[in-house]
Amino acid sequence: MAVCLVGEMCIFCGLAAFIGSPVYICPSLLEIPMSTTANRPGKKSGIGKVILIVTVIIIIVIGVIVNIGRNKDAVSKPAYPTVGQILKTGHFEVTVNKVEVVQSLNTGSVVADITVGDDSKLLVFNVTYKNIDAESRLIADGEIHISYNGKDYNFDRPETILADGYGLFMQHLKPDSAKTFNQVYLLPKEVTGIAYYMPGRAEKEQKIVLGEIK
Repeated sequence: MAVCLVGEMCIFCGLAAFIGSPVYICPSLLEIPMSTTANRPGKKSGIGKVILIVTVIIIIVIGVIVNIGRNKDAVSKPAYPTVGQILKTGHFEVTVNKVEVVQSLNTGSVVADITVGDDSKLLVFNVTYKNIDAESRLIADGEIHISYNGKDYNFDRPETILADGYGLFMQHLKPDSAKTFNQVYLLPKEVTGIAYYMPGRAEKEQKIVLGEIK
């Protein structure tokens, strides 16, 4: 915040305060006599005032540019919820509770257990959906997004696992009710990076950060 040293905020200090300039010098600090022998107006005094005004304008412009850059970064980098935080979509509150990457999955049912080859891996996460709408809503499968080597990978089909606590199987949730289950996605071994989960029927920018997948 700009602080004016002349008792009341001058036009320069007021402008600096309005734009939130991070660096600012009140012109009153720079009002140094141009001559030590006599206090008389003249050419030197006029030049000094011009230099003062130009300096203040440059400082203010720098402040404007810095603030524009900060605002641009804030807009271009939306903050996504992470594991343990709630994402609100049109009909649900979605929370990813736990994430892991494995080669073998023990589901508790021998016929449903999965083991993948060396060229693949399983992304497994536990998620909770809560219906915040006024009527029953269908839970839809979501997508996994990962950027790897300059390419965006989308995995939109989870593995079908016939075991309790896995998958959706066209389930409806009544109003104010919740369901927790596990989702499993088969990924190529070489694909690594920050993974995002976009719940089914969510908007494009409604995602949950699952963390770095190695």
